[in-house]
Amino acid sequence: MGLTVNDALTIDAMKQAKVLAGKNGLSREIVWVTVIEVLDQIHLLQKGEFLITTAFGLADIPRLIDELIPSLAQKNLAGLAIQTGYYLDEIPDSIIQHCDQYDFPLIELPKSLKFSEMTMAITKRIINRQMEMLEYARKIHDRLTEVILQNRGLSQIAVVLAELLDAPVRI
Repeated sequence: MGLTVNDALTIDAMKQAKVLAGKNGLSREIVWVTVIEVLDQIHLLQKGEFLITTAFGLADIPRLIDELIPSLAQKNLAGLAIQTGYYLDEIPDSIIQHCDQYDFPLIELPKSLKFSEMTMAITKRIINRQMEMLEYARKIHDRLTEVILQNRGLSQIAVVLAELLDAPVRI
């Protein structure tokens, strides 16, 4: 499993962040972090992205307020973090309600938080998780290759798989 929104909230750079809505979606996996200042390009976003924004222009486009969260949820983004204090003093209630409706994590970021620190910390954690998964895959490969090269048979392959998976295996 990769980095979830809940995992990202434990990173030091995110200590001041506050979950406003969508708490049932905190297990969504973050594949990548994207920063968009103006929310007119949300059609370019992809599954698993964690969107960070100051929401420039959001208050000026009522249609976007109503369409934003359903669109992001349909694209299966990991979540949305809005930095208040620049263009929004507070996040509109309709966005909070939509996030709860779609179990879509909504994080409020304080003005003092630097996007670069946050994106770097989250990306570093994502890469570390991927490295752990690669190391685990290498371990599995090495163990299974050893059993196969020693011609120890299917029953021994099942034993090794059961150990690696910590679950029963039957061939």
